[in-house]
Amino acid sequence: MNDAIPYSLDAERGLLCSFILSQDAWLAYGLPLKPELFYVPAHRAIHQALRHLSENAFPFEFTFVKERLQADGMLNEIGGVEYLNELYTFVPTGSNAGYYLSYVAEFYRRRCAMLRCRQLLQIIAEAGDTYESSVYETIEKTLTELILDFRKAGRDIASWLDATFAEIAARADEKHRAAVGFDLSNVDWEVGGIEPGELVIVSSETSGGKSALALQAARATARQQPEDEHETIEFNLAKIRQGAKKRLRGYFKGEYMIFWADPVT
Repeated sequence: MNDAIPYSLDAERGLLCSFILSQDAWLAYGLPLKPELFYVPAHRAIHQALRHLSENAFPFEFTFVKERLQADGMLNEIGGVEYLNELYTFVPTGSNAGYYLSYVAEFYRRRCAMLRCRQLLQIIAEAGDTYESSVYETIEKTLTELILDFRKAGRDIASWLDATFAEIAARADEKHRAAVGFDLSNVDWEVGGIEPGELVIVSSETSGGKSALALQAARATARQQPEDEHETIEFNLAKIRQGAKKRLRGYFKGEYMIFWADPVT
């Protein structure tokens, strides 16, 4: 296994310099960005300094950034005034911030995946009593990180909000309700159901109600079918943790369900 840590020094420098040179780039990409996307500690410190200046309405002038880093005790840690001066002239314009962000984000995603894979290997090697539960939780956490920690570089926050509000207004005007609902009046009114072919990701902490919500949607959808056209929902109990098995049997008692298990080999 290649243990080289994926990151790009030039991409991180280019992104930070773009933030310094372009207020638009900072507002669109830099302000909501998590410092962890930067692999180099010095770049995390500089990003934190820029965020502090931005939140206090200071421009990203060299003197202000230097003084902020000094106040944080990080000026010498990043390589001193010399490194900061090099960063200010690393790229000629901030117009390519989205391009640099795409590289920085991709390398961060790879590092997250590598870290979780190592955790999975350790869990499997130790194979304790909570082996399956730990594997499920690690995979779930990994997928959540990969989904939530990234934004598309070609679209700014304003356009995302405009598109979201337009969709909400369209659904409200049409009073549209999708075929797949939850049979929960408040939830169905706010969400509008699930469109056919729509990918829906439900994310929360462990035992936050994800499975219960999905089961409710499955039961509500099955009940919408005519008596003689009920669809059957199948569950493989061998693939489900013990706690969820009890919930499934109790939740779908009397429904059109089939529970089966893999043959023992």
